[in-house]
Amino acid sequence: MNQTDVDFERIQHLQDGAYWRHIHMYIIEVSEERAVVRMDIEPEVLQIYGNVHGGVLASLIDSSMSVMLHTTLEGTEQPVTSQMNVYYLQAARGERAYLDAVATLIKRGGRLAVCRADVYDDEGTLVAYGTGEFYIRRPPRSEGTGDGATAKSGAAGTGPTGTGPTGTGTTGTGTTGTGTTGTGTTGTGE
Repeated sequence: MNQTDVDFERIQHLQDGAYWRHIHMYIIEVSEERAVVRMDIEPEVLQIYGNVHGGVLASLIDSSMSVMLHTTLEGTEQPVTSQMNVYYLQAARGERAYLDAVATLIKRGGRLAVCRADVYDDEGTLVAYGTGEFYIRRPPRSEGTGDGATAKSGAAGTGPTGTGPTGTGTTGTGTTGTGTTGTGTTGTGE
């Protein structure tokens, strides 16, 4: 995996998701200029005619654009796909070894961003491309009277009156998600 000028730790968790693993996607390059996500072509991503399923290609496009957009995020910002257009140019044949989606940022505003991703097979043939618009969500850092510092992902809340890492939470939901320290929301709280 090639990385330059980017906080890769912030992006790396994207490829750890079950869906990414299920369709064999992983990040091979990320920089401020582009992100490349590779998908190994395995039988479970093929449709009945032996080509990569169009929905899988759309997932590869969306995922690569999300990786690209993550290079621009600050604080608690999260990208949410609000619109995507996919253009299928030719069949992505099942006998190919992999597909690479190369994503670039077209425009980043305060709350909206636009990206493009081109999908190439292992011979360098463009098989599809897509554009996407993303809403930049900004979850609150604190909803209580704490110090407003964001807790580490996975900070525990144990239930309706969960206990946070440095204070008492009011809406903790367990060991998943991101919460805040001090008196206020702990766990996902959403």
